[in-house]
Amino acid sequence: MSQGRQDSEAKLWTLGSATAALKSLAARDAFLRSTDLWICSEPLWLCVLMHAARGPRGLLTRASAAGRVACLLVDFHQVFDGGEVSHYWGLVHVFKRDAAGRGAISATSRMTAEMLAFQAGIRAPYVPCLSLHVSATASYSPTSSGALLFRSSLPGAAAFFRFLQILAAETPDP
Repeated sequence: MSQGRQDSEAKLWTLGSATAALKSLAARDAFLRSTDLWICSEPLWLCVLMHAARGPRGLLTRASAAGRVACLLVDFHQVFDGGEVSHYWGLVHVFKRDAAGRGAISATSRMTAEMLAFQAGIRAPYVPCLSLHVSATASYSPTSSGALLFRSSLPGAAAFFRFLQILAAETPDP
């Protein structure tokens, strides 16, 4: 349910009310107003709604998870009424035209790329997470051991954060 509620009687959102709420949040929040670039990942339906609320300016979408999570409708039913699905596909087609048309969407796995192609005709290029293509022009040379992270409940997050703690403990400040 929306807002993390478990109550099966909770009122579900409409696409219109969710888009309006996102538009209002983007207008009210000083940080969001000042950003030139938004990077959206999961759930993919939220990326589609962010596009509907804000437009294509400065929105990059990274379809990152393979399997169930890569589906454009994963957990959609927990937030929206089933009748909203038919309206949702119209937003997906506008998203496809704007984002995919200018190369602002990519996939981290071939499976995700194929799911997007099958579900919505979105041809997202498969770009692995290795970032080897940037090493010659944007080599990593930090000035401190500080890092900005976000919270994640993805299955691999615990191991990832543990690995970061080990690296931080074994890496002296420059």
